[in-house]
Amino acid sequence: MKNFTVEKNFLPLELIKAINDFVSHNTRVAHWYSNLSWQEDTVQQGNGISTLRIPGHFEQSLKRIYTDYNPELKGKKLIAEYCVGPGGSYVPWHYDDNYGIKKIGSTIFLNKEWDRNEGGLYLYEKNESIYGEVPEFNKMILNDHTLYHALSMVANRAVQPSTVLQVWMWEAKTEKETRLEERRIKEERNK
Repeated sequence: MKNFTVEKNFLPLELIKAINDFVSHNTRVAHWYSNLSWQEDTVQQGNGISTLRIPGHFEQSLKRIYTDYNPELKGKKLIAEYCVGPGGSYVPWHYDDNYGIKKIGSTIFLNKEWDRNEGGLYLYEKNESIYGEVPEFNKMILNDHTLYHALSMVANRAVQPSTVLQVWMWEAKTEKETRLEERRIKEERNK
């Protein structure tokens, strides 16, 4: 797998609508988390990012879509979170390799309209230079654990918060290892 790919119009619009409907119906419930539960190098100063875990039936649909896109992703464990970043929020530079688990990360931009001056750009380092991808509705970025990347700060004057679907995939060698990873993620969030 290449360590970085971009695909426009990645998800079926019906799936995006269904996920947005799920989020709308769960806006005021206690299932939301913040980025404070993420690995340490992805939590720094700035406004918090709210996240909502996407239920399993959506994850199954996502798994099929990613596997059709790249057959090398077949058999990977997948989790997805809907992330809302208000003005002042960002994701600092990091690798998707937490606690020794080499992950594949994917960011799908969900704002239908976005002005690049409002920030929220996907930044990545390649050959000692920094590049950026401007958020566009339904644009998917896929990266492996070797890509150093970040999301730039959302401007305080942004008309709306940045919304993305964040997906992580990793090798799930045994059911026990999968359960241990899921338990570790839950414990991190409940700290």
